Amino acid sequence: MAIKDELLGKPMLERIDFIKNSLINSTDFIYEIIIFSGGPHQTKIKVFMVDIDFPIYRLKNIRTKGPQQSYKATNDIDDDFFSRDGESREALSIQHELLLKIADSKNETSASVSHVATFDIGNYDLAQPMIISSSGVLINGNTRMSALRHLFNSDPVKYSRYAKIPMAILPSNFSEKDFRKLELNLQINPELRKEYS
Repeated sequence: MAIKDELLGKPMLERIDFIKNSLINSTDFIYEIIIFSGGPHQTKIKVFMVDIDFPIYRLKNIRTKGPQQSYKATNDIDDDFFSRDGESREALSIQHELLLKIADSKNETSASVSHVATFDIGNYDLAQPMIISSSGVLINGNTRMSALRHLFNSDPVKYSRYAKIPMAILPSNFSEKDFRKLELNLQINPELRKEYS
């Protein structure tokens, strides 16, 4: 079943406006986490319950670099298909499918979609937030989000508990370099991932 377009994230201006005007200064956060933002530096960020259809996938996601190359090699698309426009609905839809395959093949402990038709990720730890930029792009949690969106898309009533997901919002001064550093730290050093939840 193809993912519904509306589950691939809100438009950029809507995401930025919501984060800036409704979340950043809100006292409605559920808790705070500390992330390692390079070197000895730590940053405390707030975690909010955010709609599953709010963030977009990060097309520069480390885990999808290889699958994106394979997809480009076997499909008639431009070489810059995934890098040209981070908001492209077509690219986001394909990214969703690539992430879903990764979740299935790696048997992610918190978001596996093995046997997707019957699998229920009831053991998904909602206390482990995904991390988004101040513009609503998923920096960490892309693979988990693809699994949750897949289930929610298949049966919104049965999987209504995933309508809102805990998301930590990074400060607006985080750069692309900071995103890469954070993503590498969390992907390569799983102990850091355990500590920040």
